[in-house]
Amino acid sequence: DSSGRNEAWIQLAVAVRASEWVGIGLSELGGMIGSDMAIFEASKPETIRDAYVLEERYPQDDDCSNDWELVNATVEDGWIIVEMSRALDTGDDQDHKIVDDSSPYMLGTRLISAWGSSSFGYHGNFVAKRTVRLFGDQAGQAGADTLSNLEQLEAMADGY
Repeated sequence: DSSGRNEAWIQLAVAVRASEWVGIGLSELGGMIGSDMAIFEASKPETIRDAYVLEERYPQDDDCSNDWELVNATVEDGWIIVEMSRALDTGDDQDHKIVDDSSPYMLGTRLISAWGSSSFGYHGNFVAKRTVRLFGDQAGQAGADTLSNLEQLEAMADGY
């Protein structure tokens, strides 16, 4: 990684029909409260925000550090496409650990997302959520359920 730390990282990408902002979050319960988020705003194209959500249901900037790294971002023709990376375990109390969810006996990772074409704020119906497996099976391949769940997440997002 670019910081010189020797740790495991994950890279995520999000593509959404929006012109101003997109957020993706890791959620223990599948909703906004208690989630750990990365937020990209087109008005700040060189940065990505590390945030968390408590009872007030509004993302607060992480007090400890910004653990997400912006890899690439494109805002063009009504689309936002963002690639980002983060350590699986940041050591930050305001970040969720991303754990190997490849075991069939373990629940997959709950992802939430929201986006907008006006200034950052309430998303209305522009949301999607799904439980997916971020890690492949023991052979290193993503399982069929991962691809199916990601397709369902995409369909939910397209159905806004």
